[in-house]
Amino acid sequence: MVSFCKIQDHTREVNCCAFSTEVFVTCSGDKSLRIYKIGSFDEVAYSPLKIFKYGINNVTFNKTGELLATADTDGKSHIFKFTKTSYEIVAIFEHSSVNTVQVAAFSPDSKHLISGSSDGSIALWSIVNKHLIKEVSGHGDGYVYAADFTPSGDHLATGSALGDIRIWDMKGNKITCILQIEAHDEGDAGCGVSWLKFSSSYQTTVVGSNGISLLASCGQDGDIKLWLFNSEGNSSTTSISRARPTYHQPKPDKTLQKVSTLSGHTAPVSCCAFSSDGKLLATSSFDKTTIVWDPESGEEILKLEGHTAIVTSCAFSFDSRFLASTSYDKTAFIWKISDLNEKGADGKTVSVVEEDDTAVNVPAVTVESVKTESPLPPESKSLPCVVTTDEHQKWTSEQVSEWLRDTVQLGQYCQIFLDNEIDGAELSSLNQESLQKDLGIRPLGHRNKILRAAKELADDGNKLAKLSSSTFDINSLPSALQKLLGQINIESSSQSKIEQSGILLNSLL
Repeated sequence: MVSFCKIQDHTREVNCCAFSTEVFVTCSGDKSLRIYKIGSFDEVAYSPLKIFKYGINNVTFNKTGELLATADTDGKSHIFKFTKTSYEIVAIFEHSSVNTVQVAAFSPDSKHLISGSSDGSIALWSIVNKHLIKEVSGHGDGYVYAADFTPSGDHLATGSALGDIRIWDMKGNKITCILQIEAHDEGDAGCGVSWLKFSSSYQTTVVGSNGISLLASCGQDGDIKLWLFNSEGNSSTTSISRARPTYHQPKPDKTLQKVSTLSGHTAPVSCCAFSSDGKLLATSSFDKTTIVWDPESGEEILKLEGHTAIVTSCAFSFDSRFLASTSYDKTAFIWKISDLNEKGADGKTVSVVEEDDTAVNVPAVTVESVKTESPLPPESKSLPCVVTTDEHQKWTSEQVSEWLRDTVQLGQYCQIFLDNEIDGAELSSLNQESLQKDLGIRPLGHRNKILRAAKELADDGNKLAKLSSSTFDINSLPSALQKLLGQINIESSSQSKIEQSGILLNSLL
């Protein structure tokens, strides 16, 4: 059995979540943090925290669960101490006054914090002394969406919207880039690294060294990739003893070697997270699902369905009893998966069908996806049309993001549009300068493509509006529009032309 509870207290998209040993925390575009007791998942008395000027992009706890860091849209990172009964603001670090902070990560000893910004820079902070130690350019003009320390704390991995992963030597707080690879730079949805996570339980021992670390990454290409990072160059001794999982040993020179690619999602992958024992890997995706994998075999163990929009993040509890997922549908799901390691559930899909807002127990059985078609009646080949020309201006930022990915085929910029809350009204006002300077889209061809597609939206609206007082032949429309029209269940007579009936085809825009 897999059971879940649904949390729906936020009023906007839920961007991220994290567990400590006592509480579960979510952050949102509604400018708040919400804090819940683990187990009952009742909200604590001091929640929500509404101390932020703008939305919060990311939350993460340190290794012990004592401290929580945020990545804020206003360019700051807050450090909190949370318990079930109280909270304390330990520090506030201002990375930038003009750019957003996308990610924050604690060092394993909790003495330092890394923050990554939309201007491509990364900053190292002293939590003990509450000051900036060093800031480097990091990834040039690419948004820094991902960052995590190796278990030893000697190295840092970062990933950006450009699709690259960089490894930094952190010894002595010098932040020196030692490796750079193109990791998620291909795919129908474009490029971009959305998340990075080292396995804290992947134990290796190379004589005289800190050994080898296992890294998971995911991105806009829809793939999850597992890498082995050899932190010691040209080691003369390569005797390695491993705990689970087991992989082929990489070459004994300093390298980041890909060992496997996990493919199961049908859209960009937003997040990846290891369970504390390293036996499970969870990933969340724009395809509205969360998948649990065996990172050793690469097999899909469980697929969790229930969200009605993009799934933005996933996180295991410290004891791996719970797996949480968050979404643009303004909800968080808490899945109880404590039996997975013991019993397994290979190939199972758990779908949520709700009739109320209470916790629901869901059997771990395979559920087949069912797609229904509602074609136009064969005797009805014409349709009246009444369309408002500005319908696309009413789009939410999520709808704009989907249009950018599916229609414009520039999915690598989806997160940038979401982070900057580009809705339909904002889309209509974009120009070359705002795309380049405000959103950081450098390629001229990409900027032109976005602006042409936005103009076509307005032009299509004007063309369709002219048909509002007449009829037209459905067969004269492009096949894609015919398919959209086919999704509307229309009861019609056998006449080939239907007089104007006031049907509003908002789905066309």
